[in-house]
Amino acid sequence: MIIISCLVIFAIVVYLGASAVEHLRVISCYAMRIHHTVDRIEDKLIDLIGELDEEDFAQNVVFYAIVNGKKIRIDNMILKANEKFTATVAFKDKFGNAAQVDGIPSFSGDENLATLAPSEDGMSVVVTPKGPVGEFILQCAADADLGEGIKSILGELPVQILAGEAERVELTAGPAELQA
Repeated sequence: MIIISCLVIFAIVVYLGASAVEHLRVISCYAMRIHHTVDRIEDKLIDLIGELDEEDFAQNVVFYAIVNGKKIRIDNMILKANEKFTATVAFKDKFGNAAQVDGIPSFSGDENLATLAPSEDGMSVVVTPKGPVGEFILQCAADADLGEGIKSILGELPVQILAGEAERVELTAGPAELQA
């Protein structure tokens, strides 16, 4: 591959003459600068990541829905505008074990699309669409640090609201016209 690249460069130099050599030299200079800049950025990112302690972060939030009396894990929720659902939340450590949080978790979402009614303990929320169709992200935030500090953890559940079943018929009349 290197031999082919060298032959291509040689052919360009022969075809374009001495000015091509100067252009290639300038391009090579810029390529080296870009390469060094990328290397420096990569080194800084590696340093920053190395400073992060994995234990500084809670691991995850998992949402569940009760369907026909059974608790099932959900990754997204699709419902009709005339339906509602209850999402329960569970906190897990990096090994998937149940974990505790400090205080009561809070929920948020698009208030134009749905009403959120969290339980007193913050471990579940009833999501009731207001009528319009659309999509939003249901979020649950909590403090995973059981001490004085704060380690924020955030779970997200995509929610899609579809139109409900047809319940009425609307007829629209056009303008009256003379018969032929």
